[in-house]
Amino acid sequence: MKLTQDYLKSILKYDPLTGISIWRHREDKDSTWNTRYAGSTAGTFIDGYVSIRINGMAWFGHQLAFLYMKGYIPTLVDHKDRHRDNNS
Repeated sequence: MKLTQDYLKSILKYDPLTGISIWRHREDKDSTWNTRYAGSTAGTFIDGYVSIRINGMAWFGHQLAFLYMKGYIPTLVDHKDRHRDNNS
């Protein structure tokens, strides 16, 4: 399954001011998943970067932020301020 902006927006809420992504309630997951994750911050830190796993595939938070806002992921996405954990 290709990750699209529409699908991403259906499962995550991204705040461009803070750079934080929050899991939305997901109909494709069971109640246990929703109880544990819906409403919580998405991702873990790996080498200073936010990593978010969607349907078994790991994505960097900055890639997902770009897709969420612009509708595509360019070949290279970097942080303007060089702070790996700043996805705003």
